[in-house]
Amino acid sequence: MNSALKASIRALPERTIYAITASVALAGTTIAIGVVAIAHVQLGAVVSYALLPLGVALVVWVVVAVARLRVVGHLPREAEGLIPTRLQPWIRSWLLIRFGLLGSVLLLSLGAVAMAVVHGPLTSVVQAFVCVVWFRIFLDLILGAAFNAGVIYSRR
Repeated sequence: MNSALKASIRALPERTIYAITASVALAGTTIAIGVVAIAHVQLGAVVSYALLPLGVALVVWVVVAVARLRVVGHLPREAEGLIPTRLQPWIRSWLLIRFGLLGSVLLLSLGAVAMAVVHGPLTSVVQAFVCVVWFRIFLDLILGAAFNAGVIYSRR
C-alpha cells in the first residue's frame, strides 16, 4: 500500500512537498503545545479519551483491509491504476500531513531534549508529543480505511 501511496505523490514538485510538510510540522507542533498549555490536559486523559475512537478506527481499518485483500488482493508495486482518480488529491494531502506530523514529532523530540538539558518543564512537551503521535495514528487508520474502501469501490 505504501508504494501505491508514494506513487500518487510523485505528481507534486519537491519544493511544494517540502514547503507544505514544513508548514504542517510547525503548525502541528504549535497546535499541540497550545492545546496542552490551554487545556492543561493530563497524559492519562489524552490516552483515555483517545482509546475508544482509536479502537473503533482500528476495527474499521482491519475490516476494510481484510475486505480489500479478499476483493483485490495485495497491491502491486506500481498500483497507480488501482487508485481512483477522485481519491488521488486526498491521498496526496494525507501523505503531506503524515510527513508534516512526522516533522512535528521530530521538533517535539528536539524540544524535549532541549528542555531536559536546561532542566525546564518537560511534561508539556511530552504531552504534546503524545497528542501528535495519537493524532497521526488515528489519521492513518481513518484515511487508510478510506483508501482501501476506495480501491474496493473502484474494482466493483
